[in-house]
Amino acid sequence: MVKFFYASLVTTLFNIGFVAVLQLLIHFTDKNNIGHNKYLWHYEIVYATYSTILSALLLWLGANGLGTFTADLLISLQFLTLTGLTSVLITLRTILIATAANFLLFIIANGGLNLPLSIFIAFTFLLLILERHFLYPIDGHRPSRVFVNINILISSGLWLYMYVANRADFQNAIIFSLTCIMANILTYFYTNLLRQDHKKKVKIEIEATFDDLTGARNWRTFEMDLQHQYQLHNNNQQLSLVSFDIDHFKAINDSYGHETGNVALSTLSHAIQHVLNKNGLGNNLYRTGGEEFCILIPESSSEHANDIAEQCLNKVHALQIPNQIGEKFGLTISLGVSQLYQEDTGGETLFERVDKNLYHSKQNGRNQITAE
Repeated sequence: MVKFFYASLVTTLFNIGFVAVLQLLIHFTDKNNIGHNKYLWHYEIVYATYSTILSALLLWLGANGLGTFTADLLISLQFLTLTGLTSVLITLRTILIATAANFLLFIIANGGLNLPLSIFIAFTFLLLILERHFLYPIDGHRPSRVFVNINILISSGLWLYMYVANRADFQNAIIFSLTCIMANILTYFYTNLLRQDHKKKVKIEIEATFDDLTGARNWRTFEMDLQHQYQLHNNNQQLSLVSFDIDHFKAINDSYGHETGNVALSTLSHAIQHVLNKNGLGNNLYRTGGEEFCILIPESSSEHANDIAEQCLNKVHALQIPNQIGEKFGLTISLGVSQLYQEDTGGETLFERVDKNLYHSKQNGRNQITAE
């Protein structure tokens, strides 16, 4: 009974600590990408690496003559890192990579592959694949009870293998099966609390970074990013900036109403973002005023920025905005383009120059680009 309580305490505290660090890693990457991870599995590899390193350390400790019970306890902890990890990963690719890495370490620690271990490995992979294809909801968020049940089955399968393969006696197999079940259930409640907290933090970060109407980054973020890019320019990295606004936007609001004006802003923003995505510029669109926007283009000359501006101009020409009575109207924009020069004293110098170029476009007929 003492062994059972000791194992239960250790496995539960370990699992909660492991998941807590994992959630911190997830929040860190989400905070920098705010749900716009184009290649999500690249970020998940970080989580898988953390789990694999921890697993290797646990198996190494278990192989250093710490006694049968302690060695079995460390094996339990190693598989808790795997089940804890697969509970938060989204892409099947990363799940399979992480599972394969953990099993490779386990095979090495156990001196090779045998039939019972092969069956257990196949059972685990099959369980994870079936869970991913048939139990994973459309919205990308599994009910916690699903992965708790999956984790319990994997943990139970581990200790069934350990007993059948004479790697653990019956008493230890029962103790660690029960402690893993208990650890997974308790961690289930803890993970729910962490996820709710994580969602709140991400929501706050999104609200502080993005404009709610257009989805573009806001003025505060633009100021910070422009200053950051200026500092990089001191390390000989080029930087260009495009600024534009909607021509006669006040007339649109006056003629069709502010609701239609908001539709125009949102439609325009998504169209420009499409152009930026095609050019690999990601979240580089900023709403810097009512109908004014900027595009930061790192590692780029004004010639390249001018090409991006022309693509944006043509994209906007193709837009048709519906008004409240079903009629449609077009939009035009005026743009200013420039690049950062060595003699510029700050990012604001570039912004002022681009703003003057934008003003020149508006004063000379609108619907055009002014670049140096």
